[in-house]
Amino acid sequence: MSAAPEPMLAEENRRLRQQVEALQSEKQALQTQVQELESLRRNLEHTLAVYRRCLFGSRSEKIDPKELEARIAKAAAEAQEQLAREKRPGDPPPEAEEEQPEAKATADPPADPADPPADPEKTKKRQARPHGRGGFPAHLPRRRIEHPVDPAQAVCAGCPDHPPLIQVGEDTCEKLVKLPVQYEVHVHVYPQMACQRCHEGVTSAPRQDNRLKGDVSVIADVVVKKYVEHQPLYRQQQGFERLGIPISRQTLCDWTGWCSEQVDPIVQAMAEYICAQPLVQSDETPVRMQLADGQMETARL
Repeated sequence: MSAAPEPMLAEENRRLRQQVEALQSEKQALQTQVQELESLRRNLEHTLAVYRRCLFGSRSEKIDPKELEARIAKAAAEAQEQLAREKRPGDPPPEAEEEQPEAKATADPPADPADPPADPEKTKKRQARPHGRGGFPAHLPRRRIEHPVDPAQAVCAGCPDHPPLIQVGEDTCEKLVKLPVQYEVHVHVYPQMACQRCHEGVTSAPRQDNRLKGDVSVIADVVVKKYVEHQPLYRQQQGFERLGIPISRQTLCDWTGWCSEQVDPIVQAMAEYICAQPLVQSDETPVRMQLADGQMETARL
């Protein structure tokens, strides 16, 4: 069988090279199209998430259209930044990335070329990020607790005459401790003064409001536990009983009512300020209510 002529082989090679170049161009175009579609998909997902949060979120207030468009634009910009940060299949591995300027500034100084190469394991351990528990705030009071060394161990075991050891340093360890709640009774004494000659009229210091059985500090603690820590009054009553303090639940209710009377002027001032505004909005959450005749009606709060 005779070999193919040289012109035919050259033409075949040229045609194959053209096909390879065409396939490479088509591959590049497809990769660009995939990136554009991925960016479009992320933008649409962020837009849909913003719409869902505005329509079905926990807040039922209406959002201004301009604010909504600004949120959508911000979400789209975040999606593009996230897409740009992601790695492409042809990107180099993380080990080949250059160090950041901050990392270079904090790195060890360059070693002398005559020095032996450093151990990679030691370098990795030296550059490890610090970890561990942080210290406690400085405003907390601190009590120093000494742990002395046993006298039998405070002598040198290596010397023949066993001289006593001396302190060369100390190791400290902080531990958070909670002290138990301590209640005390304040006995208010009002001396009564009278004339020893005429015995007419008695003078005494002005009395405080002693109608309440507890101080303002105790009442404030009860109110904070009830409305901030969501601890009902019957549980607080049980807590007082465990401490041997007999306080009824009715007394706790009276304290809560007295506290509400004290803040009533603030509530009235807030109501007057709100009503004086040119526009007052309210929650329009629909609620299904059953009427007296058994029919259901949708009301808004």
